[in-house]
Amino acid sequence: MVGEWLNKQTGAKMVQIPYTVMPQGIQDTIAGRTQVVILAYAAAWPFMADGRLRAIAVTSAAREQASAAVPTVAETLPGFDFQGWFGVVAPTGTPTDVILRLNREIDRVLLDPEIVQKMADIGVRTEGADTPEGFGRFIGAEHERWRKVVNEIGLEPE
Repeated sequence: MVGEWLNKQTGAKMVQIPYTVMPQGIQDTIAGRTQVVILAYAAAWPFMADGRLRAIAVTSAAREQASAAVPTVAETLPGFDFQGWFGVVAPTGTPTDVILRLNREIDRVLLDPEIVQKMADIGVRTEGADTPEGFGRFIGAEHERWRKVVNEIGLEPE
């Protein structure tokens, strides 16, 4: 979706190759079978560090601490912002006290300065865990945002 969104925003005509696993896209780009690959920063980092891949831009709204010299797409296309995120979910019916304790413990770990730095070193930012309710609102907002992008790029279910 990010590639198609870039195509739509720029008028480019990048051909999408739907890899089922990210390592294949990385290897094809390193081998010269593809010209670019759009992937998670953390997955690209080892290949950028050893010189096999070169970063062109990051899709987050802000530059990454680990590679501050790499521009954002938004510097050319204002408003372009795609960031991956992780969430922890549990089955419906999980007791509230269990959910809240897990949330507190995850937040404690994610705000530990050593963890924050280790994550930043590989291009992953953390602001800690939101509340369960806040995370629910975030998921709803992301769903709506990406619904608009899907409509804008004309993506159809297959």
